[in-house]
Amino acid sequence: MAEIIIEYFDTAPAWSNFAVEYDSMDPRWPHEGTYKRAGLVVLQGTRTWRTARLLLTSPRMENRMEMGADLRFGPDRADILVSRVEIRRWAPAVAFAGAPAPDSAAATPGLVAEYHEGIHLAHPKKTGLDQNLLFDWQGPAWPGGPHDQFSIRWTGGFRPPRKGRYLVEIQSDDGVRLFLGGREVISNWTNHPPLTDAAVFELDAGTYPLKVEYFDGGGGAYLRVAWFEERSGRMWPVDPPLYVH
Repeated sequence: MAEIIIEYFDTAPAWSNFAVEYDSMDPRWPHEGTYKRAGLVVLQGTRTWRTARLLLTSPRMENRMEMGADLRFGPDRADILVSRVEIRRWAPAVAFAGAPAPDSAAATPGLVAEYHEGIHLAHPKKTGLDQNLLFDWQGPAWPGGPHDQFSIRWTGGFRPPRKGRYLVEIQSDDGVRLFLGGREVISNWTNHPPLTDAAVFELDAGTYPLKVEYFDGGGGAYLRVAWFEERSGRMWPVDPPLYVH
């Protein structure tokens, strides 16, 4: 993991923005690991120097692809003036370390999904089963459902393949929360531009109760939850993640 710090002059019109992308060694997403988005910086036209901090998962800072670039800034209606870009290691404290719940022999793959109208998880309209949490809603949240102003809760369990250190990465564009073992470990329950949240766990083999909640307030809607396992000093994707209910 790495953290990128960008010091920029906020001179563009309000709600213009620039996207920050980077080469990643994660082969799953998107374009075989390249052009992975770290986040979107929304400008406010304050005419002041500001700082943005974003997370990079498994960045490709060595052995790059041919013609690859470490970082890309993609402006939308914005002229970018940057005075400093710094990349440094990101080593968060362990957010969870505990014993798994007793395993159930009857557990089956997937997470139970509750789809709600509105952003408060209070008006259920649909239930289902999702095997993975990789969403980019280009239309309604579900057939016949709304395009905006919806919320979803997934419940079940996560099974790490073995004892060790794990990282969960959540890319989202609006409110998101993640609970592991009954503890809230990621909480970003606000409207926000696309960005990445992450947390690190020390886990034993077994099943850990998991709950993920998301709401879309308007505009684009996407949610991508990815798990990584540390092996030989690097984070490798757990793909597909072992979700059960």
